[in-house]
Amino acid sequence: MSAELFDITGKLALVTGSTRGLGNALIRGLARAGAHVIVHGRSLERAEDEAATIADETGVKTFAVSFDVTDVDDINASIEEI
Repeated sequence: MSAELFDITGKLALVTGSTRGLGNALIRGLARAGAHVIVHGRSLERAEDEAATIADETGVKTFAVSFDVTDVDDINASIEEI
């Protein structure tokens, strides 16, 4: 798909589980389409490393978060922080 057909420059995207696998492929595609991205993972250190790599490769702003996707309070607190 052409980036022109899917331009989300300046939008902010969060993909849970984006330090590896399908989530990582999604977050990288969103970054290549121009979105600023929030990398999420169980390990904050791994999310930070991946966010830095994506920022270096794409030039978009990246952020890293780690929260328990099964804990509503943890999710809400993280969304507030974001």
